[in-house]
Amino acid sequence: MWKFFKFLLSIVFVIIILAYFLHVPLSWSRLQGALENVRALVPEKVLTFLGQTGNKNTKNPSPSTSPLGIIPALQGLSEKIFAPSPLRIASNKETGNLTRSGVISLTNAERAKVSVPALKENSLLDIDAQKKMQDMFAKQYFEHVSPSGVGPGDLAKSVGYDYIIVGENLALGNFKDDATLLAAWMASEGHKENILQPKYKEIGVAVGKGLYEGQETWIAVQSFGLPATACPAPSITLKAKIESEDGEIASLEKTLIAKKAEIDASSDDSTYNKRVVEYNALVTEYDSLVETRQADAAVYNEGVRASNACRQKAAV
Repeated sequence: MWKFFKFLLSIVFVIIILAYFLHVPLSWSRLQGALENVRALVPEKVLTFLGQTGNKNTKNPSPSTSPLGIIPALQGLSEKIFAPSPLRIASNKETGNLTRSGVISLTNAERAKVSVPALKENSLLDIDAQKKMQDMFAKQYFEHVSPSGVGPGDLAKSVGYDYIIVGENLALGNFKDDATLLAAWMASEGHKENILQPKYKEIGVAVGKGLYEGQETWIAVQSFGLPATACPAPSITLKAKIESEDGEIASLEKTLIAKKAEIDASSDDSTYNKRVVEYNALVTEYDSLVETRQADAAVYNEGVRASNACRQKAAV
């Protein structure tokens, strides 16, 4: 204890000597403020060593989030796409008729043979498949990725289908009927795996006849999907709250910097003390907001981790 008092007395002595030679007027309030600022600079470990617990209400005149640690970043979510090489059947004179309902029915019949749950038709995936088929006829290509770089995942998002997994089967040729088309896909290992994939929950289909490379032929598209709703989603409301808190924190930081500059430039005792009180109140508000933001981010990121774990499990 005596060592601590000697330390304070030596500081007071230095302040008085400097004030005398620099002709700086001293008052008790300014001297008290100076002592408080000096004490605030002493590390807590030093005060403990000297037998002091420290004044818990004293604020360091600068905002700091170091006691709270690094604020976690908002994390992204994973997506998977399965697209086997397009199936092209040699042209023949025998042509029939293909139907969306028939292709979906026969697809579910194949899944039932191996005890895999039936797929539910999804209108967005129907639109997805229709757009893909029309685009291939219009631009005369037969690939999963269009000449402009649009792939199955991009197309699904463009029609508003939020997914964890999407898959796509393509077929081109003159097919007798829906059964012939399904038989051709089932004879291809990659297309068969897509048809029987137990993780898919929904399907969309498009079939159409048109000119491709100068010949009239059929193009068929199956769009498979595991919707995002199959896994828990992180809170959109909480994410918006975190982003709002980030804006408030940035604004408070600017205000604190300005207030600190005012304190440093203050020469009047009453004004100085008033500004210090205002500054310390803002520091308390700042620390509380950062702590809240960190807690919110932790909850949000836990939701992201749970969603990603579900998605990764589904994609394996």
